[in-house]
Amino acid sequence: DRTDISLYEESYTTGTYTTKGNAIGKLVSRKQRQNADSILRRLVNGTDDLREKIELAREVRVKTLANAATSFDTGNSITLGSSAGTAPWDDYTNTDSDPERDISTGCEAIEAKIGFEPNYLVLTYKSARRLAMHPKLRALIKNTDSALLNQRTGLPPTVFGLTPLIGRAS
Repeated sequence: DRTDISLYEESYTTGTYTTKGNAIGKLVSRKQRQNADSILRRLVNGTDDLREKIELAREVRVKTLANAATSFDTGNSITLGSSAGTAPWDDYTNTDSDPERDISTGCEAIEAKIGFEPNYLVLTYKSARRLAMHPKLRALIKNTDSALLNQRTGLPPTVFGLTPLIGRAS
């Protein structure tokens, strides 16, 4: 049984309000534009640099969360491949090593505790690499276009129905 859902009701006000615009930018000098093979390529690179800085800040937050045992309530996390601590995900010859089972067990524990299925799988970079190299996952993604896989970890965009959040930054 799930608890009743609180409904969102729209409301309107005639009061005044203000908005604040936020922007981020990077200067591309006239000299850089003139010396660039393509002016547009330099502008695109500047945009890419800014996007990477924003993503890095998020990655640092995820890494901090993933590496802190205190971030998770008891029962909402498991140690890497800990089927009673006997089947780690990097023990590829052990038939008891089963990431899908471990992740499913974690999802069930979270759903039992909060009433909702999780959307994200929070992993350290090391855990993500071990999971990506696990034979059971590799068998599932063997016919997947490699362009769809995460270039650093080799994981697909979703893993057993969850979006992986990988913390690697330091």
